[in-house]
Amino acid sequence: MANDILIVVETAQGEAGLKKSAAEVATTGRALADASGGQLVAVVAGTLDDAGKAVLGAHGVDRVLHAEGDAYARYLLEPFSAVVEAAAAQVDPLAVLLAASTAGKELGAYAAAKLGRGYISDVTAVSVVDGGILTAKPRFAGKAIAEILFEGPAVVSLRPNSVPPVESPRDAAVEALAVDRPAPRLPLPEVKASDEKKLELREADKVVAGGRGLGSPENWKLLEDLAAALGAAQG
Repeated sequence: MANDILIVVETAQGEAGLKKSAAEVATTGRALADASGGQLVAVVAGTLDDAGKAVLGAHGVDRVLHAEGDAYARYLLEPFSAVVEAAAAQVDPLAVLLAASTAGKELGAYAAAKLGRGYISDVTAVSVVDGGILTAKPRFAGKAIAEILFEGPAVVSLRPNSVPPVESPRDAAVEALAVDRPAPRLPLPEVKASDEKKLELREADKVVAGGRGLGSPENWKLLEDLAAALGAAQG
């Protein structure tokens, strides 16, 4: 087993660019790689433009493994897990780190089972301790923090907005990743995206919430207008 850290980077599905969580996961991965004495390797499935590469390099990524192709334009579990498995086979990382998004939680659990590694989701802190991976996971609505130590390699998903991005510039080299991609058992024939662009709640720095105090459903537009003016998500 190497001392390298592998991060799985989420792209903005159907669009160019990376999710905001990419910088957060890279920041955490960089700290782990520094502690373990290894490299930070990112794997990206789908489109990776120059701006995305710059974000990864700015936040400490040493190498980028890129699986390119139309098959990754939209998230599907099995093809994306095959990408993670191929990257892990090449890197043999101490830890695989993902964002604890809806897709990330599913992908992390599935890939961990395929790799034969332990898995924990939605943690707020990760560190290297005596060659193992120590995680901190909020319990009881944040009233307690459980510390879970993996004595061997692990797959971990990181709660969005729990780690402020920190720049640690590297010249991230991009390498093509060959993947033996399985045909999905549940194909995705079509995606009908809304014309309305709304900020995802997990990606938001600001949230505007409303409830019964608005008085009637018609007044919900007041909340929508406020959120748009503030650049906030609706919660």
